[in-house]
Amino acid sequence: MQSSTKNRNVRSVIANREDAVKTKKSKARLPLDPALIAVLEDWRAISEFKADSDWVWASPWVAGAMPYYLNAVQRDHIIPAGKRAGLGESVGWHTFRHTYRTWMDANGTPLGIQQDLMRHANITMTTKYGSSMAEGMRAANSAVVRMAIQ
Repeated sequence: MQSSTKNRNVRSVIANREDAVKTKKSKARLPLDPALIAVLEDWRAISEFKADSDWVWASPWVAGAMPYYLNAVQRDHIIPAGKRAGLGESVGWHTFRHTYRTWMDANGTPLGIQQDLMRHANITMTTKYGSSMAEGMRAANSAVVRMAIQ
């Protein structure tokens, strides 16, 4: 069980070692959709680890002292799911971040909000992640072509 003095909002695990989050941006509150809150509440209700100081996905292998080991989750679940979906072996945790940015971009989310939601310290990092730029370029080009043809 985690110490009750630790703030669960500002800790992370990298290489199976608990530490503070990397950047000031990472400490900012993250808006959660009510549907996601419901999913998390359902999970907490059935989880063995329910204390406010517990990890959301606490690993029973270490009595909840740490979350599930992310590399094992990727190896045992994410990569096999990617293979079954025909995406090959390159699907990993960062794939979700790229997809998240792509979907925000496709929904017209301003780049500054994307940066904040992805917790990037600068907008340049956000622009390095995937986007639906091709579709946006197609739409912009079509609009200009229609103007020129008329």
